[in-house]
Amino acid sequence: YMPQKCGLYEALTVQENLDLYADLKGVRPALREGRYRELLAMSAMEPFRQRLAGKLSGGMKQKLGLICTLISPPRLLLLDEPTVGVDPPSRRELWEIVARLTGKSGMSVLLSTSYLDEAARCDEMLLLFEGKTLARGAPEEISRLTGSLEDSFMHLLRAQGRQEQGGARPARRAVGKADKTDKVKVEPIIQVKNVSRLFGDFIAVNDVSFCVYPGEVFGLLGPNGAGQTTTFLMLCG
Repeated sequence: YMPQKCGLYEALTVQENLDLYADLKGVRPALREGRYRELLAMSAMEPFRQRLAGKLSGGMKQKLGLICTLISPPRLLLLDEPTVGVDPPSRRELWEIVARLTGKSGMSVLLSTSYLDEAARCDEMLLLFEGKTLARGAPEEISRLTGSLEDSFMHLLRAQGRQEQGGARPARRAVGKADKTDKVKVEPIIQVKNVSRLFGDFIAVNDVSFCVYPGEVFGLLGPNGAGQTTTFLMLCG
């Protein structure tokens, strides 16, 4: 079982977490190093054996949590939203690990997710809403309702909402944005100039500058550990 919340000991290194889980699962010492090498290579974590778990990015923590769960190969793996907050490359690596294990050993996997691209990878899925089952079957079967899994998902949710309200929902009013065609004449509401943040010799944010204008949706995009959260914390003082 791999819980949604990180179950690692962040004051221990990657290696120490592996040793702890091997102890808990009764893996014989003679078998450990081979198993470690296999799992660390599979997750691209080999170079980080001596790094503290608390110093890993969100995606790396999830990968470490998964390989700790797999120290002793299970017949059934339970994954509770394993990729929440995980960047796209790490999400892909997590799924590659799961696919390799199920194909190699016949291990069964039961998982929960809010991502439709992940649901599409499953052999069978159960669509839940407020504890109720809206649909069950293979992703391609559910997709046939409207032609795509996403459209079918939204169709079922809207149908459930209309049923509960006893009729059609009122149309949502569109909210207009401020005109940003000429930013020279518009004052930014957020202005960031050359911000940097170091933690010891580790550079978390390096000389970042940007402006956000009225009515604008501004995105900070990057993998786990790119510095988005640190930038937010600095903006909030």
